[in-house]
Amino acid sequence: MAVRRRPWRLACAAALVLASCREPSPPAPAVREWPAGELRSGGRPVAAALAPGEVHRYRLPLQKGHLLRLVVDQQGVDAVVSLEDPSGAQVLQVDRAIGDRGPELVLAVADRSGDYSLVIRGLEESGPGRYETRVETLRPALEADRRNAAAYRSFTGAQSLKKKEEAEEAMRRRMQALATWRELGEGALEAEALERIARQHNDQREPEQAVVWYREAAAAFARLGDHRGEAKARTDLGANLLNLGETEEAAEQYAFALPLARREADRLTEAQVLHGLGQARQNQGELQEALDHSRKALALFPPNDPLRPYALHQLGVLYARYLHDERRGSDLLLQARDAWGPGLETRKARTLSQLGRLAFEQGRLDEAREHFEAALALRRESDPCASAAVLARLALVEEEKEARPAAEARMGEALQIVETATCPKSQPTVHLLAAGLAERHGEPAKARASYRRCETLFSGLGDRMGVAESLAGTARSERSLGNRQAAREASQRALDILESVRPTVLSEDLRTSFFSGTRRTFDLHIALLLELGAEEEAWATAERARARALQDLLAEAGAGLRRDAAPGLAARERRLQRELNVLETRRLEVGESKPERLQSLRQDIDAKIAELESTRGEIRRRSPRYASLAQPEPVSLAATRRELLDDDTLMLEYRLGEAASAVWAITRDSLTAVRLPPRGEIEPVAKEAASLLRSLDWPGQNPPVLCELSRLLLAPVAKNLGRRRLVVVADGALEGLPFAALPAPTDAAACPAAPALVETHEIVSLPSVATLLTQRRLLAGRRPVPGWLAVVADPVFGSAHRRLTASAQEAKALVSGRPSNKIFLATGSAASRETVTGGALRGFRILHFATHGLLNPERPLLSALVLAKANASGRPVPGALYAHEIYDLDLPAELVVLSACETAGGRDIPGEGLISGLPRAFLYAGAARVLVSLWEVEDQSTRDLMVLFYRGLLDQGLPPAKALQEAQRTLRQQGRRPQQWAGFVLLGDWRTLPPFSN
Repeated sequence: MAVRRRPWRLACAAALVLASCREPSPPAPAVREWPAGELRSGGRPVAAALAPGEVHRYRLPLQKGHLLRLVVDQQGVDAVVSLEDPSGAQVLQVDRAIGDRGPELVLAVADRSGDYSLVIRGLEESGPGRYETRVETLRPALEADRRNAAAYRSFTGAQSLKKKEEAEEAMRRRMQALATWRELGEGALEAEALERIARQHNDQREPEQAVVWYREAAAAFARLGDHRGEAKARTDLGANLLNLGETEEAAEQYAFALPLARREADRLTEAQVLHGLGQARQNQGELQEALDHSRKALALFPPNDPLRPYALHQLGVLYARYLHDERRGSDLLLQARDAWGPGLETRKARTLSQLGRLAFEQGRLDEAREHFEAALALRRESDPCASAAVLARLALVEEEKEARPAAEARMGEALQIVETATCPKSQPTVHLLAAGLAERHGEPAKARASYRRCETLFSGLGDRMGVAESLAGTARSERSLGNRQAAREASQRALDILESVRPTVLSEDLRTSFFSGTRRTFDLHIALLLELGAEEEAWATAERARARALQDLLAEAGAGLRRDAAPGLAARERRLQRELNVLETRRLEVGESKPERLQSLRQDIDAKIAELESTRGEIRRRSPRYASLAQPEPVSLAATRRELLDDDTLMLEYRLGEAASAVWAITRDSLTAVRLPPRGEIEPVAKEAASLLRSLDWPGQNPPVLCELSRLLLAPVAKNLGRRRLVVVADGALEGLPFAALPAPTDAAACPAAPALVETHEIVSLPSVATLLTQRRLLAGRRPVPGWLAVVADPVFGSAHRRLTASAQEAKALVSGRPSNKIFLATGSAASRETVTGGALRGFRILHFATHGLLNPERPLLSALVLAKANASGRPVPGALYAHEIYDLDLPAELVVLSACETAGGRDIPGEGLISGLPRAFLYAGAARVLVSLWEVEDQSTRDLMVLFYRGLLDQGLPPAKALQEAQRTLRQQGRRPQQWAGFVLLGDWRTLPPFSN
């Protein structure tokens, strides 16, 4: 019969190499006796269900000198199996590190006759399951049997030797058992002994020895055909190889283990393998693979599994440190912090340290110190190597708080630890932080020496991203020492590594954030090139850093990668889109009064977006055409002049840097680079100017802030302006600035009355020159579709949104007098998602949307156009057309006009801001150019502007940029405020549209 016992506590922590460390329960009084006919070799197995904490006892009559070999096969329940002699003394206790599936072995020779007891106890943390037990051998023991059983008893007893002073005895027993089993040819027991010896070395933080024994264990399991044992041994081998910096071989071992674990349906080992593969790929700079493996590992770990916090932590670090997505990274790290269970305090310290690093980088010094101090308190004694990294980070906090003696003391202690202990992973990190401290102290020679050492150490670990960070530090130090050429070479090597990582990041959102995180290295290299007089190379480098996600996406769209999608992947993508839309609808319906529900929905949305991006990345990766796009041809000045510029066009490309900024003025036959003030001086003025331009409070003449901005941005290139078309490649806060409203450069006294640039210049915005070059090449030869203009306006919103009454007037005015077979008009209930997604707009050159826009800067894929929320019968229908759905459309339009509010808005990422939401989606779907708004635009003024714009575009045949200039200039001359006309910006190609003819 079964007896339930009180729950007992897990006595030690689980780690990546799982160890059995359990407190035995007191024996249960109830006994189950096997029928005598079953207690023999080859007898019928006994099967039973077993719940967590439940204990089953069986009476085993044994004769003295008889060998008992008995197996308890676990089937979904993790059990501890014991054998007790007739007096109740424990003969042995076994609990192999195989989890809840596989055989536990009882091997003993009876030293007296009588009733022995077999005790099977379900672990409290295990789920319910079944077991099947059978006697494999029961006969008089031979001398070899006695030696075998004695070795097994000694071997299993070593598991209870937990104290440091008992480690030597535990190892002696295991080595002695190994020797015996090798002599007796006990292959299965030999493999188990090898694994236990390896694990003891692992637990004692002796990775070199652990690697040797895990290799032997994996080979022994392979000889036996024990796929599960081999998978676990190779997984633990990979973990130790990673700790030694042997990343390539670690990845190989994980790759061997993965199919073995899957073949055995061993989800826990599979999760551990994927977790390790994520670490290895992260070190190798294969960030998308790292992300994919880490996500899959997290999904496999059960909610209460002690290893789940490891996966949360690793994923958080990957997002925050490597992909520079601090929001998602911080959220995952906070989940990890709360998930670490009792006994895993030292592991929790790792997460606290990472949270402290994030707080420090964001300037929250007190919060950073709190996290670092908490981490140090948890691990100072148990893990000196990891403590050294925390001490080094605390030193930087002290330095920022101007407590230099404390900073030096902390750093000195950290350096002493890594120099006197074996700390292969912490040592390069500590030296990297020490180099940074030396930089802050104005000691470039000392910093350079440390950065060079870091490069060597990170290289030894196979950590390419660490090498790149070290090289960037070396470049800064060389520059401070006046060695500009050496600095240039080091920064170029750093950029080469970062550039090589780009093709592996397949998610567009993560490509965007990744390159935003590399900005400091790009800025350093650009500054060095300008100081060395390499103006053209500096410009080309600035181009390499811009709008990379959009450039890659346009190239992929032109190559038709999505057409290669397997049906299963395409179906998964559509399913994820539908699920994402449902979640976003729920989020919009939940009020701010339910913050917990909102937070839960946001987490679900982020997870769904991540899954959608991963699926789209897989679609790209599986395409046979993707490899040809992995390294696009770098942009050149010669190609730019030849393919883009004419005598009437001036390109102004801005780059805002920490120490200094720059502008390149490029014409068909000249290139001029001008040094500008640093970002910190320009951006506050630009933000104030943009805020003033979008306000209703306008003084009637150019206010001082606009004059100041004109002086900063335009005066340095005034001699190049003339009356040329201006193609502006902005940066940072300049991306949200309408250059059309800036006063033409002049002296301070004349500036208040100076005309706006729109009076004398067509103005076009580009995310990058490379983007337009890519787009023109892709669209070359595309035949214009027959339709002229499709207008979607004045949708039926219901009570959710204010109806845009002027948009109906706008729509009628735009189509009035046009040939009926060349136009399409959808208003009211027809201005719907179904109209847009059903292909009705595909045959028109200009697509005009006059409706509300929903801006989602944090999640650009969820930016949306609001369309009809009721059908012709008045029944509710989904009304939001999200950016992630627009990517799937085929819209070969020459121009898309988003006559809605803030349609240019996106995530605040330098070099990507204007095109990270709806504009990017329409460009990917096939649009050659997009007209967008920078702010909330007044309904009636928008109508007036659009009527004027289309009059120039369709009636007069003006190019889009010229038509926009004339419309804006007309409203300005009527005395309208900039808020009413300056907010619309043309993104993309400025050339004349194909002729409109009947």
